[in-house]
Amino acid sequence: MPNKTTLLLIAFLCVSTLVSAKEIDSTVTILSSISSYSFVKEKNSEKIIVKEIQKTKYKCNRPTLLPIAAYYNQNSKITSFECKVNNRSIYGKPADSYVPIQDIFYSDARVAYYELNIPANGIVEVTIEKSTFNPIYFTSIQFTESYKTLVKEVSIKIPKWMNVSFKELNFNGYEIQKTNNYLPKEDSDVLSYKMANLEAYKKERNSPGNTYVYPHLLALAGAEKKSPEGEGGYFASLQDQYNWYNSLTADLNEEREASITNQVEEATKGLTNDLDKIKAIFYWIQHNIRYIAFEDGIAGFKPDKASEVLRKKYGDCKGMANLTKTMLKSLGLDARLCWIGTNHIAYNYETPSLAVDNHMICALKYNDKFYFLDATETYIGFNEYAERIQGRQVLIEDGKSYLLSNVPTPSVDQNLDFQKKKLKIDGKNLVGVGEHIWTGEEKEGMLSRIHGDKKDELLKNLAKLINNGNNNYEIKDLKYSDLNNYDKKIDAQFNVVIKNNIDVFGKEQYVSLDATKEFDNYIIDTAKRHHDYWMPYKFNVQKEIVLEIPTGTSLSNKPQNLLISNPDYFISISYETEQNKIVYKKTIKILNPRIKKSAFKTWNADIKKLSQYYQEPITLKSNL
Repeated sequence: MPNKTTLLLIAFLCVSTLVSAKEIDSTVTILSSISSYSFVKEKNSEKIIVKEIQKTKYKCNRPTLLPIAAYYNQNSKITSFECKVNNRSIYGKPADSYVPIQDIFYSDARVAYYELNIPANGIVEVTIEKSTFNPIYFTSIQFTESYKTLVKEVSIKIPKWMNVSFKELNFNGYEIQKTNNYLPKEDSDVLSYKMANLEAYKKERNSPGNTYVYPHLLALAGAEKKSPEGEGGYFASLQDQYNWYNSLTADLNEEREASITNQVEEATKGLTNDLDKIKAIFYWIQHNIRYIAFEDGIAGFKPDKASEVLRKKYGDCKGMANLTKTMLKSLGLDARLCWIGTNHIAYNYETPSLAVDNHMICALKYNDKFYFLDATETYIGFNEYAERIQGRQVLIEDGKSYLLSNVPTPSVDQNLDFQKKKLKIDGKNLVGVGEHIWTGEEKEGMLSRIHGDKKDELLKNLAKLINNGNNNYEIKDLKYSDLNNYDKKIDAQFNVVIKNNIDVFGKEQYVSLDATKEFDNYIIDTAKRHHDYWMPYKFNVQKEIVLEIPTGTSLSNKPQNLLISNPDYFISISYETEQNKIVYKKTIKILNPRIKKSAFKTWNADIKKLSQYYQEPITLKSNL
């Protein structure tokens, strides 16, 4: 359930993909960007409209294909779109299209746009006027543009009758001048911001969401007059926001409908324990209902009926949460809808706004404890939680009131990636047997990749996950547990041949035991990286290799043990001898998946130590 601001911001960053396959010319500069916002009452009505005027001047230092775009949806309208190139007006209406947004099947987000071929040193002047029909959909003002901006001005006219405030976020590091003036004739305050030399958005993989990084204003609107239930009003408090959400879900009671009760009966057939029934329903939805993100006007916030999701066999997060709740309630259990913002969003419910959350899940109160069920995480187990919602504040329905809680934050131990091998030397190869175990998000990631590929390639792809893409690490006779049972660990057993891992010089054999080398050369490019680096989840790598020392041979040299420990990660590698065996043990735990820029230097130094360690073999010497 990405909120509208998020959708439009993503679309804004992806405009070049929409209007042209050609990359936007990096020599484009915004000479000035002047935006004004005002709150006006609609004639003969108490409805309030947010009017926005954007005036932008671009300069292109060489011939460039420049897309100019204006975004809107069912809650807003582009009322004017004027464009000039070198003082000559562009005639004709702009093209208009739905916005294709990654991971969103359908959205009501639309874009009006021109594609302009601009000559060298061309100047483009654009004026866009837009109206947003309800202040609850006016959630933020972004300062940073898709190009470097030399001069940026933002002004907001706020009549005294309008109850609205703006929260300033990520201003540190930017020279932003703020003024506040009063206009007596209009009985309005004007809030103004000026800044210069703003760098463009930087798009990087594994980055924090933009709300953590770039300067912007979060709009928090509350009105003088609200309906008793808050429906259609503004969010002066979290209760107002909850009232609005609750008004959209109040008529979704379907737990006694035949289609629901019949499916619940089928999914729980033969089960007598409540916990087993809960798991059976959760896993049935994960396995049988396809997740498709769908955002369309009010439907971007209103869940689909559970019976419709069941009939169609697909739904968005809201529909899947409602189906989970409804099926559990049909068993007489206390299941509730929840609103939550994933870790992509910097806000929480201290600031009531539609920008705070982008997701819906189900909460189950069972034995006086809340369990959170997110069926969009297709392969995660009951009472396991994905990194994106761990620790996040969650708004739980509670009749006319609400509850605030937090999703549990499991330790790194939830996400186990364990492998054990027993090996012997065979010429220049290592041969033996192995076992691999996945739990938590490691299990979910593995199953997502396996089930996302062709069924006839399952063994091949599972072997690639086990050998970490090492073509010299051959997996044979692979057997595995039930890949459709998400409630338990997934384990695999196999025979293994690791080719060419032994070098022989005279009476000495140099043996490299570790063929997977997790996090080898995982260096962050500090010259190019602009943002913190966020891994997808906490890693818990545990590897053990037992090598049988051949008769007539002894261990003559082994690397010193490696230990790297700090609050964010732990790396330990050791070699031990047990009778005629060498035991290699490796533990890599990423305790905090968010690596800050200030920690890049330390991270890179530690990864270099790890990579160098991987290059050091053990030495076996013949005693004959």
